[in-house]
Amino acid sequence: MIAPAGSGSAAETPLLVRVRRRKPERRRWRRWALGAGTLLLVVLGIEAWRYASAAFAVRDGREQVVEAQQLLQTDLSHLDAARVAAADRDLQQALLDFGSRSHVLSDGWLAQLGTHLPWLSDQLNGTTALRVAGTTGTRFALDVVQLAQQVVSTGTGAAPVSPLQRIVAVADQRQAAIGTAVSDLAAFRHALNAVPHTPLAGPLESARQTVLRDGAQLSGGAGPALAVLQALPSAIGPGTHTYLLLLENPGEERPSGGYIGAVGVVTFTDGRLAGLQFNDSAAYTPPEVAIPIPQPLDTYLFHSSPWELQDANWSPDFPTAMADVERFYTADTGKTVDGDISVDPIAMEYVLQLIGPVHVPSFTQTITSQNALQELNYITNYARPGDPGKAFLAPFGQVVTQDVLQAPTSQLPSLVSALQRAATQKHLVAFFHQQRLENLVTGAGFGGVVSPATSDSVMVDDANLSGTKGDLFVQRHFSLQVQVSPDGSVRDQLTLTYTNPVVTDPADKALLPNSGGAYRDYVRLLIPETVQMQTITTSVNGGAAQPMAPDAVTYQFEQQVVGLWFVLPQGSSERITLTYTGPLADVSVSPERYQLTWVKQVNALDWPVSASVRMPDGRVSHWSSQLATDQTWSASN
Repeated sequence: MIAPAGSGSAAETPLLVRVRRRKPERRRWRRWALGAGTLLLVVLGIEAWRYASAAFAVRDGREQVVEAQQLLQTDLSHLDAARVAAADRDLQQALLDFGSRSHVLSDGWLAQLGTHLPWLSDQLNGTTALRVAGTTGTRFALDVVQLAQQVVSTGTGAAPVSPLQRIVAVADQRQAAIGTAVSDLAAFRHALNAVPHTPLAGPLESARQTVLRDGAQLSGGAGPALAVLQALPSAIGPGTHTYLLLLENPGEERPSGGYIGAVGVVTFTDGRLAGLQFNDSAAYTPPEVAIPIPQPLDTYLFHSSPWELQDANWSPDFPTAMADVERFYTADTGKTVDGDISVDPIAMEYVLQLIGPVHVPSFTQTITSQNALQELNYITNYARPGDPGKAFLAPFGQVVTQDVLQAPTSQLPSLVSALQRAATQKHLVAFFHQQRLENLVTGAGFGGVVSPATSDSVMVDDANLSGTKGDLFVQRHFSLQVQVSPDGSVRDQLTLTYTNPVVTDPADKALLPNSGGAYRDYVRLLIPETVQMQTITTSVNGGAAQPMAPDAVTYQFEQQVVGLWFVLPQGSSERITLTYTGPLADVSVSPERYQLTWVKQVNALDWPVSASVRMPDGRVSHWSSQLATDQTWSASN
């Protein structure tokens, strides 16, 4: 029973009073909670807007970099101070976008909180990596702009100079700035590797895609261009510099290039082209005291005739071969040179894609980017009625070299890319006596140097001693089967397959004179010097394998060199198989690791190669490639 108001004990009344007095406190608590929640939402909204603004800032930075890139790359023949300044402004703004305008994406308290949450942590880490890549890439782009500013600045009353001279002068005066660009490029490459390949949310995704796409292109092309700028002062800058320019033919392969058809002598004085003269290689007479001829070359081709300059590139190591070429040149002329550059028709095709077809005065033939290799072989070997023979080659080399050296500024970036492609594929190879230059060339992989093997390696080095252009027709396939043991020992089985097709076209048959179409090859196999040869066999036209004795086994360049001689009739194929063992796997790491490097021969055409590796745990890895460049593969247990 409930007591009426005012009744009850004294103990009950204060309790009712206390209950009624707590209602206002609850209202205050609710109002405070509601206000705090609203404030929190406002704060979160402000932070969210700041994060969104920062994300758009990163996207804006991407757009500023793209705009600067377009300003600098579109028609460089009209590159001027105004356009360079505009690019500089765009990049300075991009630096702010990737930096202070978007720092909240990495440093804000929500970002710190988000690093502990699934998915969001990946997004934030990816965003941070993107900002770092954008910042480092923009800094590198600013380095390039500063160098461009020097190129377009001619100074008051300055005498006109060629684009090449202007670039050489800038390279000579701005070596410190070039060094900074090299360091910033390295930082950009490192940051680029950290950018995730998984999508980012919102406006950051377009920035991520642009950075990965354009960043890889910039990184790949900028390194060689900077190396050229570093090398130019020493190569053709202050003073006089003279080089041999060798036109070699991969249709008649030699160990360090192809048959040398023509020799150019190019001289630079203070960055200016001071002299250029091409001659038929046969114009250089052998010295009165004959230079000792390599035994295989004498046994299988020269037969006691004097060794001559056009066949002097006998060593598979390009610097060693060039020492012999220069011996013949100096013996005939009494002059020395500062280095040598080998160029073949494949490299010329890459250049002709840029400068267009070449017409040699007083000749009717046209050489294009599609026909240089085959057409030059036809022309110089009188393969068709009206072909002028080797008289065409020297003036052709003269015209192409002049066009390259006098290329307008607008073509220089594309020209560098074409030459880089040729050098990477060993269709353009260089050697310099100046050690700094040589270090730059070999460091970029453009020197044709045979290096000591640090793991398993293979180099197949052919020398066509047929007196023909048989390498244009003979097909090859090289394969390696590898068995790796737990103790790091490796068993290799290397198989070389050559196929010599029947040639029926009259022009093609004219490239195989006095040979009956047979292909005579002295092949040297460069393998690690620590291996032990087990067997060498040969099989002709799919017949039973027969033992094959090596012509010679030597040790050069810290490699084991196995020389083999064989004659392959037209319409035949031959398979040569070698097995050898050695400690070629790395057991100092866990899991055990195996690495194979397949080295391409200088000037060689692209041949298919494949490898199959079985690790101790039974796992098998397969690789295959066209050997356009040196290739490296690895496998782990």
